[in-house]
Amino acid sequence: MIIRHADEAPLALLVEDDAVFRTSLAALVRAAGWEVAEASDIASARRALGRESPDLVVLDLELPDGNGLDLKLDEALTPDTPFIVVSGDTSDAARRGALRRGAADFLTKPLEPDRFGAVLHAVQAGRPLRAQVAELQASLREVGRYGRMVGRSAAMQEVYDLVGRVSPTGVPVLILGESGT
Repeated sequence: MIIRHADEAPLALLVEDDAVFRTSLAALVRAAGWEVAEASDIASARRALGRESPDLVVLDLELPDGNGLDLKLDEALTPDTPFIVVSGDTSDAARRGALRRGAADFLTKPLEPDRFGAVLHAVQAGRPLRAQVAELQASLREVGRYGRMVGRSAAMQEVYDLVGRVSPTGVPVLILGESGT
């Protein structure tokens, strides 16, 4: 997987099954100075994630092969990658559910280009800060600390990865291990 540097144009992965809407969304994102990768379903999004690490994922909730937010837990994606949901579902339950699972924003179709542009700008402005946080977290992991947890073993590194992936979602998690771990 190719990791992008902060001085490169940011990359947005667009995951939308409606080809016409995806094409117009891609034009808006490119006009804002971003590079674009496109996917029509979760499976093709996972293939794209295997090739490059996006700075943003813009997705629809309802995809042919499942809920778009399932990508949030994909192992190929860094845990701090922002997600924007663009959906035809205007219900409060859909909005709350997406935000509870870690979406940075929830926009409804038809899309308001000015609001979408403002969200893209906000994500791009936070990019250097996210890179700095990632560096700090990596240095803490090297010394064997991650929050209140201590350990440098490969098993603990896996636990840190899992914690980083699920912590922004607000989903309850139970970690089990041998006695004394």
